[in-house]
Amino acid sequence: MDARLFEGAIVTGCDCPICGTALHEVVYEGVTILACLACGGRALNHEQVETILARHESDFTPEQRRLAREFARGHGLRAVSPDKPGTQAREPAASVTPRESALACPQCRDEMRRGQWTARHPVPVDRCTRCDLVWFDRDVLELLQILVEE
Repeated sequence: MDARLFEGAIVTGCDCPICGTALHEVVYEGVTILACLACGGRALNHEQVETILARHESDFTPEQRRLAREFARGHGLRAVSPDKPGTQAREPAASVTPRESALACPQCRDEMRRGQWTARHPVPVDRCTRCDLVWFDRDVLELLQILVEE
């Protein structure tokens, strides 16, 4: 589990749109969000994302930094600095490729729409237009943080 996550209660009726596991309320960088402890996906509203982006985080894994460098290079964005010496790698990060089918919002069950966070930070997210929930696949929230911070 990510060192920045503090596990909380299972949220009844909110299941992961990727793997179907019950979502947990967790604290991520001081913000209570919904997270799948099985696949690593996270659900937040726009305000929660902006609060997290306003904070400076420097404890990203080498794999998250590698993903950010490759993503930035592939999208013509400014280069991302390499990871710090001595940081530990972990299993491979989530894919940032297009999704084959729409996800169901874990909160209201409406169909989510796949798109970019913003034109300036084009990381892939799934948004629910009904309840404002945004789904981030594993490591994609960190990818966005790295791009915004650098």
